[in-house]
Amino acid sequence: MRRKQLTDVKRCQALLRSAHGLLATGEYPGALRVATDAQAVAGRLVVRDPEVQLISAMADNVLGCSLHRVGRTREGLDRLASAVVTLRATGKRGRLPNPSRLLLVEVLSNRAGFCGSIGLYDDAIRNGAEALALLAKPAPRTDLARRELATAKLNHGANLFRVGELADALRLTEEARQLYGAMRRPHSAGVARCLSNRAAILDIAGQYPDALVAAQDAVAIRRAAGDGHRVGLALSLVNLSDCLNRLGRPAQAVQAGAEAVDILRAQLDHNPDGHAPHLAQALAGHAAALRNGGRVDDALADADEAYVTLRRLTNTEPSAYRDDLAYAARVLAEVLESLGRTSEARRVSDEAVAEYEPLAAAWPGRYQRLLAEARAVRERLNG
Repeated sequence: MRRKQLTDVKRCQALLRSAHGLLATGEYPGALRVATDAQAVAGRLVVRDPEVQLISAMADNVLGCSLHRVGRTREGLDRLASAVVTLRATGKRGRLPNPSRLLLVEVLSNRAGFCGSIGLYDDAIRNGAEALALLAKPAPRTDLARRELATAKLNHGANLFRVGELADALRLTEEARQLYGAMRRPHSAGVARCLSNRAAILDIAGQYPDALVAAQDAVAIRRAAGDGHRVGLALSLVNLSDCLNRLGRPAQAVQAGAEAVDILRAQLDHNPDGHAPHLAQALAGHAAALRNGGRVDDALADADEAYVTLRRLTNTEPSAYRDDLAYAARVLAEVLESLGRTSEARRVSDEAVAEYEPLAAAWPGRYQRLLAEARAVRERLNG
């Protein structure tokens, strides 16, 4: 390898380490800047060398993850697709060297997660299944292999949950949690994600007390992790707030929801496109808890902001935010009903039902109950 190429390789590796660190601590715009620099350096490399091919794929992967975290998911998917092509080229007769295989698992798992986040469920499940197949045998013996298998199971389980395959989603989520916990240095963020996903699955399955326990455990782990996981803590708090509200504990739900809203609003200036959807989801849940706790006037501002934000996001990326918009519309309808603004409530309630209906038709295991709840609100308003 020529001296100039070796220097560029070392510089790219250093930039990638820096970008990884920024992603791990939630500094997503900074990670994007560094990952863009790394990808530019990688683009100057002569990629015939297998080591250079691996570094080039790493650069595309990290850049793709950074783009996703700032709300540019489709651009991120393009970078991941480039990484897949590069990694497949490192093999001979269809067999990949182990470093390339592990990175390909990571890239495919990332693609699965990103596709699922914008409603591309067929692509998400196909990528997730391929990632798992690559690690099916032998059993993982290193922490790196355990982490990649755990993440692949977690992302695939999340996508199965999105299409209503609850039993398989729950099984994969638990297997991922055990793998994260078996690492020599347990992966606390991974365990917390597993517990949050477990809470969401159990909630849809109607197992509300068990969902609450999982949500509480996720929040406890996120708190112990410190400020580097503030966004993760906020998302876990949203889950916890929803569970508490469903179990008739609105005061505690309001407290958890308010903390989530405060964290996410503080992050909005740094990463508006990446965190606007999360803030809207938190606001909708917080509004529901405020209404159930009798604070209807306070609930209206949150419900309206959530609805307006999600309507805007759905106009630009319909498949990604339709279910969140449906929930926000239902919450806003109930708040307006409590304020005696029945005609407005009817209009928004009709919208909630209209958004849920195609979702429930396509994936009844995930959305049938939510559609029934939205229809109950509409029937009450029209009664």
